[in-house]
Amino acid sequence: MIDRRKFLLCTTALIAGVQRSAQAASMPPIRMAYFENYPPFSFRDSNGQMTGVLIDSMELIGRAVGMTFTHQGYPWVRAQALVESGSLDAFCTTVTEARQAYVEFCQTPVITEHFGIYHRVDDQRMRHLHSVQDLRPFTQGNYRGAGYAMAHLEPEYIHWYKDEETILRMIDSGSLDIFIEGELVTHYMLKELGLTHRIQFTPAPYLPVAEFCFGLRRTYPDAAAVLAKMEVAASAARKSGALDNLLNKYR
Repeated sequence: MIDRRKFLLCTTALIAGVQRSAQAASMPPIRMAYFENYPPFSFRDSNGQMTGVLIDSMELIGRAVGMTFTHQGYPWVRAQALVESGSLDAFCTTVTEARQAYVEFCQTPVITEHFGIYHRVDDQRMRHLHSVQDLRPFTQGNYRGAGYAMAHLEPEYIHWYKDEETILRMIDSGSLDIFIEGELVTHYMLKELGLTHRIQFTPAPYLPVAEFCFGLRRTYPDAAAVLAKMEVAASAARKSGALDNLLNKYR
């Protein structure tokens, strides 16, 4: 004979599961914005579609909670402006005060990356630097919209350009001395440009690590509930090693 209490509990759980599935199915895709030229984190494949470890990570986390995404790439300043205006919904990037004005972030990072100094291999002065202030004598470049540089460096000492490739080529030619960026992203581009033997990375332990977190615009419908689900899934994926496995595919 079936226990009535167990039967009711199972039925209630089944109905709740169906309701959650129906709600997820009826929820429109979250429209993600990315920097279109930021390999291996986000870039266009041979068909012009956005790919990279950030896209893979969002899909992995989304599947765990029944959420879907669209992935759109733009110059980084424009991508951020589209989220701020509500034309797009979210991005996955570093947390800054300026971005927090219009976006709420998950606490668990999707990617954690160490930063350092990129410079010509014949310029070894970087080994003797111990602070951000020590960078001042060098001609420094960075790309427009770089939240890390705005938050952790001295923007008034930086020359700003449209993209990373421009900066690396200017360092190679001697027009710039240094570029502060993460180890993985710029190493990937140096390989693409054939500059791995001409430009060197020197770790800078005095620079904070960069944590890339999912951020959803504050005006998104039921934003708090969406963020709560994404946080639980991101934390689980981080603890299981699934996010690190995705990142290792691009090393």
